[in-house]
Formats: sequence, C-alpha cells, structure tokens
Amino acid sequence: MKRLSRYALTVVALMAGTLLIPAPMVLAAGDSSPVELQLTQEQESKYQEIRKGGGANCASSSVVSIKVDGKDGDYTLDREGRLKKGPAEPQFSGCEDQEQVKKNKSSPTLLAATFGTFYFGPNRPSFYASDTNSQFWAQQSYAAGLPTSYRWAPSAYLKSIIYGEALTAYAFKSPANCGYNKAGQNEDYIFHWSCGSQSTSSMYYLYGEWAFRAAGPGWSGTATVKWDFNYAITYV
Repeated sequence: MKRLSRYALTVVALMAGTLLIPAPMVLAAGDSSPVELQLTQEQESKYQEIRKGGGANCASSSVVSIKVDGKDGDYTLDREGRLKKGPAEPQFSGCEDQEQVKKNKSSPTLLAATFGTFYFGPNRPSFYASDTNSQFWAQQSYAAGLPTSYRWAPSAYLKSIIYGEALTAYAFKSPANCGYNKAGQNEDYIFHWSCGSQSTSSMYYLYGEWAFRAAGPGWSGTATVKWDFNYAITYV
C-alpha cells in the first residue's frame, strides 16, 4: 500500500471536515511521536477570524470588535481611543524571530511551517501575553495528567470602555476538549481555570471569547474580545 505524504494527509483531512496540522517533531522523555493539531472546520474558522491571515509565526493572538447600538457593521477604536468603523487589527504575542521564520518557510512540512506554537518545558513552564486588548497567562505543571492553568483579564485600555458583568466568557481547548464558561463576572475579575489529561504527543489549541457592554463619548454598544493560544508540552 502506497504511503500518503503529509501534504496528501492534510488535503484528505480538509475534505473530511477536520484540519490536521502537522508540526515539527518534539522529543519527550521516551517519546518520539510527532505532535499534531486537529481543528474542526468551525475551530479553523475561528482561528482565521482572529488572525485575519497574519501572525502565523505567533503562539497567541487577540482582537477586539465593537457592535455599536443602532448601527450596522463592526467598529473599533483608533490609537486616540476614538470610535471608527471597520475591523480591528489583531495583536500577536509569542512570535518567533525572523531567523526562525526563514527556517520555517523553508520547512518541507507545509502547514507546520507557518503555525506558531509555544513549547512548554521544564525550563519554560510559563507563558504570558499582554497587549491593548487583554492579558493572558498559562502555567504548565508536570504533575500527573500534565495540567495547564490559565488566567485571562481585559487590559487596562479595554477596561476604560467596558463595564458591568461579562455577557460572554467562555473558552475551549482542542483536542481533548476542555471547556470553561463563566459569564456574569465583572471587568475586574481575573478569569481562571485549568485543563488536565494532556500528553506530550499532542499540540493544543486554546480559544477564548469574552463580551462586555461598552461605552464612549456619544456611543454605546458591546465589545467582544477573541483570543487564542497554540501550545505543546515537552520534557526538553
């Protein structure tokens, strides 16, 4: 039987409704299995919606969109904090340097070459991302089940326009889906949760979506923050 190439496997996975993204091999203690990420078409759509075709070499991203009461379409804030019509630009964190990007682009693994990932290790047990949209923390444990703890909070910039309890506050992790849903907390709350039953033979995709009422001079509406984080766990 002829063995399919990684490219052919990717095409087959896309036709089946699941995106299979191979990544560079990570050698763990006694494990040489390749790390892979599987996203459904819906999850892949969320990934593309947040990143808007950019940040492919970055482990984390976030974007804010504002729906203004009584107006159609998406709005955002300019650098002076004034409301303007149009989609917001995503913010990226955990990006590889340019030399690594060049190496990735020359990689024979088609999709893995452009999929940024943070690799936890004994000397890299934590990840932190902070931008004008939000703050995100991830802490890796090497206890049984390799649990990862997460924390998320809106940025000071975002807190200047949002108010009240979160209308939406949920996250999911794929594969081995681990969900979180805690709407009803106010903008000063630091949302926190954890996911276990993980391994060194998988790549994980974490997606979050938070929404709050928002207001500024002459307008009111709803601000929604969407963010994601790609990671894998190693012993090296």
